[in-house]
Amino acid sequence: MSLEEKQRDAGRCRWLKSSAQKLDVVRKELSAEAQNMSNELKCLLVKNQQILTLRAEIQGMHKELCRARSAYECEKKKSFNQMEQRQVLDKNLASMEQEVEKLRADQIRAGNRERGSDINVTPKNGNIVDIPLLINWATTFNRQDLTRSTHTEQFYNTHHISMM
Repeated sequence: MSLEEKQRDAGRCRWLKSSAQKLDVVRKELSAEAQNMSNELKCLLVKNQQILTLRAEIQGMHKELCRARSAYECEKKKSFNQMEQRQVLDKNLASMEQEVEKLRADQIRAGNRERGSDINVTPKNGNIVDIPLLINWATTFNRQDLTRSTHTEQFYNTHHISMM
């Protein structure tokens, strides 16, 4: 081999050596990049698993929310029905109270008629008359005293009773 060929071979050797070193650096970079990508992939797989778990939790919460809404609507309906029933019961109670007042007034009138009295006692302003108290009080006076007495008028006024 001639000197020229040796120099050419030496140049090629240097070039090949330099290319090999460059390729080695690129290989190391690519290897590091592949390692990073592998680590990122593991991270992404873990996150993906977490997302799947969260989705399952969200679906469970959604089902629970639907059940809660359904229960709420049912309770709301029950509450409305109970409110309507209570209003009906309140109306019935009010009418029963009025009927009791009428019956008590009738009882007082009947008692007065039995004693021969003309006094007509009726409830006024929707208040309930205490019949035993009124009868006991009225029987202690005779008819003339009852119609003229200021004490009797005070009694009727304090108990919201009108004398007719």
